[in-house]
Amino acid sequence: MRDGTRARSLEAMSPPKRRRVLLVDDSPHVRAVLRAVLVDADVSECADGDQVLASYEAFGPDLVLMDVRMPRMDGIQATALLKRAHPSARVVIVSDHEHDDLRAAAGRAGAEAYVVKTDLLVLREILARR
Repeated sequence: MRDGTRARSLEAMSPPKRRRVLLVDDSPHVRAVLRAVLVDADVSECADGDQVLASYEAFGPDLVLMDVRMPRMDGIQATALLKRAHPSARVVIVSDHEHDDLRAAAGRAGAEAYVVKTDLLVLREILARR
C-alpha cells in the first residue's frame, strides 16, 4: 500500500474531530441547556458580549452561539465587533425574540443564522456544516 493511501485509510478510521463552540449568553441556565444540546462538542462560555473577543481568541471556536439581549454589550454589537476582528468567525444568534428587525440586524452584523431558543435542535445541523 502506498503511503498516501495508508494515510487516508488511517484518517477514515480515526474518530471525527469534535467541533469547538463558544456560548455567549448571560443566563447560566440557557448555557447549560445549550451544552446539553451540543453534547458532542467542546464548549467554552462567556456571560456577556463584551467578553466575546477575548474568549474567541483564547478558545478558537468553530462556531459562536450568541444571545441577543445581554447587560453590557448586546449580541448584535458583539457579533459586529467579532466579525470586524475575525471575518471568518461563524456566528449564530440564539434568541428568545422572533422579530424581523432583530433577524435583519443580526444579518447585517455578520451572523450566518438566527435561531429561536424554542428550536435549539437545529443547532446540531448548523454545527455539522462545513
